[in-house]
Amino acid sequence: MLDNYYSNRTSSHPSRRSHAPPLLSSVLASCPQAYLATKRINCVINELLETEVSYLASLREVKELSNRQFGYRVFLEFLFAQTYSLGQMVET
Repeated sequence: MLDNYYSNRTSSHPSRRSHAPPLLSSVLASCPQAYLATKRINCVINELLETEVSYLASLREVKELSNRQFGYRVFLEFLFAQTYSLGQMVET
């Protein structure tokens, strides 16, 4: 009995009726500051996502380099030695 009482009471009360909220686009159109703030937030989020993607790509490259560490280390040592010897020749 109480269930019926409360359900009837809340459903008939004018403040309890469900109304659809206004669409975000209509709210933004009516308030230029909100529109600009939303655009700025969107730009910041896009920059953060691009940074995250770049960071993950760098991590992937580091992982690949560490997997081939020995071969690259030998190559880099050879390259450094050649560059160093070229620098010695230029100085003399």
